[in-house]
Amino acid sequence: MGTVDNAVIGGDIIAILAQQAIRQTILFSAVASLQAFQPPVVFIAGVPVSARMQEVYQYRAEVTRYPIESASLASDHVILYPIEIELTAEAANWYPQMPGYALNLLEQMWKSRNMLTLITTHKQVQNMVLREFRAENEAPIWGKLSFHAVFQQIPLVVIQAQNSPPSQTGGSSSANPAVNNGGQTPQTPTTQQQGNFNLPASTAVG
Repeated sequence: MGTVDNAVIGGDIIAILAQQAIRQTILFSAVASLQAFQPPVVFIAGVPVSARMQEVYQYRAEVTRYPIESASLASDHVILYPIEIELTAEAANWYPQMPGYALNLLEQMWKSRNMLTLITTHKQVQNMVLREFRAENEAPIWGKLSFHAVFQQIPLVVIQAQNSPPSQTGGSSSANPAVNNGGQTPQTPTTQQQGNFNLPASTAVG
């Protein structure tokens, strides 16, 4: 009949208790760090979201499909389209009201039709307008919103005023449509009118 060493049994019990204590300490530390966790908040065009997912820069041009003269400039037969920037982001439901708040801000921006200066991670583009956006919500994380917004640049043309020489009768020849080039100079929108929404490179709050 075998014998039982009480010292060995006691050592095993102490080892088990020590492992339990270590696991309990790790668990308490995890719970404490979870309570101190602050969900990140970043901004896209002034709209608070939880994470930026993608930035797409699109440059397009319409190039002629027909033959041109060898002495002509090729650039005269290429039409540049406005720059488009597509931004994708997610607004989590860590803050229950943030997804709806972000949706309302994007809707107001779209309805206002105002130009703004869009500052992304890599570029700053002026005279941008929110052309379209969509918001999606799907399971299993019900409550969050995924945003996909497309901004398009509006090219501005400044019309130079030209003074017409006086006519022989002493009056102005501005009534002559062949001479009058117009004197209207579009006003550049101020910073306040543009909105000047920012997309910082890193604005996470933790």
